[in-house]
Amino acid sequence: MTTLTSSLLLAPLTLPTHNGDRKAWSNLVGAGVGLAIAEAAQTWSGVVLLVTADSQQATRLEEEVRFFCNDQLPIFHFPDWETLPYDQLSPHQDITSERLRILANLPTLTKGLVITPISTLAQRLSPPSWLSAQSFSLKCGQKFNVDDTRQRLEAVGYRAVETVYEHGEYAVRGSLMDIYPMGATAPVRIELFDDEIDSLRLFNPDNQRTTETIKQLELLPAREFPFDKSAIRTFKDHWAETFPHTDPKNAPCIKILAKD
Repeated sequence: MTTLTSSLLLAPLTLPTHNGDRKAWSNLVGAGVGLAIAEAAQTWSGVVLLVTADSQQATRLEEEVRFFCNDQLPIFHFPDWETLPYDQLSPHQDITSERLRILANLPTLTKGLVITPISTLAQRLSPPSWLSAQSFSLKCGQKFNVDDTRQRLEAVGYRAVETVYEHGEYAVRGSLMDIYPMGATAPVRIELFDDEIDSLRLFNPDNQRTTETIKQLELLPAREFPFDKSAIRTFKDHWAETFPHTDPKNAPCIKILAKD
């Protein structure tokens, strides 16, 4: 009995090599599409962008490619906001967290696969320079001022709460500050000794118990866009230019900005 390996089966499948070059794959059924993508992405020397018809297809292909790659290739599923333009409902914090994590990793990514629906690809993204400028890090032994850090967190979109459960939240209790950084898999508890960071510990948001000690914490902004007074003013100006025959005071999104 002869067994065909994936390399023999998918040898003719190639990727475009330059702008304008197009390759067509055919006779792929079922999980064969995921197998073909996994084979091609692993042999490609750079980052591959996989554009799907919708979010459901993106999720399915992500699962298939992860199975065939067996953790041998970095795979990122860049999710859709799952909200409509000018919708008063904000994207879920976990979705924003995952998007920010991927955007922060892309500038240094040399090999991997990024999967995203075509509708998501059509949306504008924040520049890498803005994202890096809004990010900062904390490490053990570093000088730490609670009030300054609180102001800095709120300036990039973090919310003050009594107990931290979700991405983008922080809480202060005496010499402790809890933060759930965007893009992180667990919240972090900062323990202070006088005016220095004595320890950084991951904790479980369900029972609030610490689970692991880390040496450094990377903090991404809690939003994908600026939300300061200058940014709000720019949005209002562009709104007036785009919709010159409407009264901005009656627009729902303008009313929300006025409340903030």
